[in-house]
Amino acid sequence: MEILPTCIGPQGHISDATYKRTEQNWKVCLNVNPYSLEEIRIKTNKGYLEITGNREERQEGNRFISRSFTRKYKLPFDLDLKQIVTTLSPDGILSVEAPLTGSEVALLEETVFPIYMMDKPGFH
Repeated sequence: MEILPTCIGPQGHISDATYKRTEQNWKVCLNVNPYSLEEIRIKTNKGYLEITGNREERQEGNRFISRSFTRKYKLPFDLDLKQIVTTLSPDGILSVEAPLTGSEVALLEETVFPIYMMDKPGFH
């Protein structure tokens, strides 16, 4: 699979999310810091890629804090979900990418994808 340009933006980081598509590949990058690997879930659902994060409630001083997010991305009709790769860098950058086939691919039923932890910060 061709490696798409880095997830890191021109200032050396991504502040929110980036979406990239070439003729051969589709890629989403998302800054999920401070969520841990165990707090993030990636799945397909009805033609969308859904990324969620959920931090359990914890006490900080006199207040209780919990955080969660959900991001949904419409999947291209020709995305090969059987070759999807999901990685999380130690500095909290989540990358989800897969090749585009050029022809329509049948969508899978709801599928949860494993996230692989990278051993070095950032993407090169």
